[in-house]
Order: sequence, then C-alpha cells, then structure tokens
Amino acid sequence: EGDSFQFPYSPASQEKCAQPGCCGCPGQCSKCPPMLPECSSWRLDGAWEVAFSDGTTARYKFDAQGHVEMKQAVSSLPLVWKSYDGAYVPQGSDLVAKWTTIQGALALCQRTDRCRSIVFDANTRRPDGTYYVFLKSIVEIVFLPGATWRSYINEERPKFINEVAVAGPLTQVENVDQTFRFDLHQASPHLFPEGSADVITIRNGEFHIERSMQMEYERVQGTGHRAPHAAAAAAASPQSASS
Repeated sequence: EGDSFQFPYSPASQEKCAQPGCCGCPGQCSKCPPMLPECSSWRLDGAWEVAFSDGTTARYKFDAQGHVEMKQAVSSLPLVWKSYDGAYVPQGSDLVAKWTTIQGALALCQRTDRCRSIVFDANTRRPDGTYYVFLKSIVEIVFLPGATWRSYINEERPKFINEVAVAGPLTQVENVDQTFRFDLHQASPHLFPEGSADVITIRNGEFHIERSMQMEYERVQGTGHRAPHAAAAAAASPQSASS
C-alpha cells in the first residue's frame, strides 16, 4: 500500500497523494502501517500532554513503530533510595522530626526542600506502625553494628537542567486490548528505580496512564489530551470531524 494515503484512518477515503508521509505522520500513511499489532485501532501516534493525580505533568510522544519519548520536570522525578541497617545520620541538620510510617516519611521527604535522608530507631515502633523519624539535609551516615537504627539516603536529582527525556519501546499488555506498557526503569535506570513503569490505556477514546513505582506513595494516575498541534492535525482529518 505504501505510505501515500492522505486519510489513512478514513474507511471511506482511498485518496492518495504523490509524496510518502502526506497524511502528516510519516510511516503512518497506509491503511495498516507497520506498528504495534493493533494497527487498525492505533491512536497513540503524536504528542500528548498528561496531568497526574499528584499535580505533576509530563509530555509523551509516540511514533508509528511503537516507540515513546516521555519528558517531565526534574523536580517531579522520583527519589531513588538506598537503605542501611545498623546506621544512623549524625545529630543535627534536622528538617522535620515526627511520628510517621516509613512510607509516610519517604513521601514527606520527597515534598520537603533539601531533604536527603531519613533516620529512625526501629525500637520506637508503635502498635500503629509508626516510628519517630528524623528528616535530614545531609547524607553522611555512621555505621554501628548491632544497633537498631535504620537510615534511608536518596540520590540527588540531576542538576543544572529543568527537564529530562527518556525513550524506549512500548510492549502490548497480553490479552488486554489497547493497553501498553512503557518500562521506565529499562529506559533510564539512573532516573527511575526498578519496577517503575507506565501502563497506558485508551478507554472510550480517552488517554489514561497508571504509573507503578517501587514506593507505594509514588504511584499515580494520569489522564491526557493531545498537544495543541497534534489536536489541530487530528481535527483536519475526516474521521475526527465526524466523531
């Protein structure tokens, strides 16, 4: 069929043009372009702006071969934690001290400016699962074999840039229509810890994302809409005008 259908997603139109890629998305201008298995219902191609449930945003761009590039602000990247048993952060440099769960402390550190570590004594655990936790602005730790102290240290986010971009392939979720997985850790191991992934779904024509993360507090959901230039291109096609 080539790459020369002007309106590839219009079942009624067979109109062609002289130049490949004339539909506005090179590689997509056939009735069944070489992409993911669902070529006849593939609607992700182009750019999408996504708002997540935690207030952060990201931008996704998909191509006809099933690749995706995701951009988001450095400030909204997850913190990558390393835990140490029998170790504590020296006294001082406290930002917050309070009773909370471990997950609660990690989440609070993520939202607290200059927070680099949390430390607590396991013996302070209460029946409700909370500990007396210190949030600190330093990462120096002291090892004390046999001690009940535990420390979590986070790695610093990239400096001197405001935005990062990661890219990789989509894989189709088995036995689930129009649902795809983007492995964030595989795409960028130094920015996303193991287990980080976006599950992307098209439901009733709407774009949805569930982001699974290593830490429970970082798991978010998002909804997306086409970026302005992509929406304008879609509106120019007969199919978009009739829907």
